[in-house]
Amino acid sequence: MEFTNLNLDSLLKDYQEVDYSHQISIHPYYSEFIEFFKSKDILVYNDIIVATHMVYGWMPTMLRINTKEIEQVLVLLNKVKKGHSASLEELGLLRTMINNSMVGPSKLLHFISPEKYAIWDSRIFRYIIGKVNQSQISKATNYFGYLEGIISLVNQPDFLQVHEYVQSEMNVEYSKLRTAEIVMFETDKISGKTIT
Repeated sequence: MEFTNLNLDSLLKDYQEVDYSHQISIHPYYSEFIEFFKSKDILVYNDIIVATHMVYGWMPTMLRINTKEIEQVLVLLNKVKKGHSASLEELGLLRTMINNSMVGPSKLLHFISPEKYAIWDSRIFRYIIGKVNQSQISKATNYFGYLEGIISLVNQPDFLQVHEYVQSEMNVEYSKLRTAEIVMFETDKISGKTIT
């Protein structure tokens, strides 16, 4: 999939146009989710059930959990907590467990490891593609490609000015991936287009 607007030029054009006040109101909750995972040495069944409900508390979609492969998921998420980079097949396993979509799993992965995993949703997809396509958003292959692209983007030296500006505006410290996601999400909201 071609992520047309997943580039530094787009972010450099957009980041100062955003009103970050909505994100500031979300910050306390976001930080609590990050702390929830930091406080756990090992993730267990109950943690995953609670965490998926936390993630879906941010979303208008009803949560459907398939626990058939929960033991494999627990092994994977504990590896992610220790720095493991999930393979495409492992992302597919998470997708199958949580609503058969990559939106919820991307958020779960982000809260477990905010430096390695970026949040993926309809607004992010529309920002980088130009339109919403739910079947494409749900694909593990597209999230995998997005991760590669956004990690490359935030590691470019000129991204630092975006990162520092957003953190200063919000008076927070986030991962670079979170910063890029906020700029894309909020820029899409400025368009006034609803998600269908």
